[in-house]
Amino acid sequence: YFKMATEQPSKITDSIDKDTQEQATEDTQSKKKRSFDPQLSRTIVRGSKAPEIPLFDRQNWLIHLLYIRKDFETCKVLIKEVLMETDGLCEYAIYIQGLILRQEGNIQGSLEHFQQAVKLNPNNPSNVKHVAR
Repeated sequence: YFKMATEQPSKITDSIDKDTQEQATEDTQSKKKRSFDPQLSRTIVRGSKAPEIPLFDRQNWLIHLLYIRKDFETCKVLIKEVLMETDGLCEYAIYIQGLILRQEGNIQGSLEHFQQAVKLNPNNPSNVKHVAR
């Protein structure tokens, strides 16, 4: 009986050890798959080119910068240029033009611009919110 009792726990611990080893092996393999490979990274970076920004989004950063600096005259000139280049399809430029017109007191003009922005992107809640105002 004593011999049998001592053998049983070792079988249990052996099976636990095997399970633990299998788990550790799986964890190590998955870490290897997820680990950063600088050689691969360099190859991808060197061989790839930066993604092209669509024509109607290229100047959004500058429009935003001019707007937050309250340089409305320059911003309106840039918006007019962007809208001419994109045939009026730049949602952000139209949206900012609506904001500028509202701040200048032209409520009807701003409403028309916000409605045009909603037509371009009806899923943008900011456009819909400004139409509702």
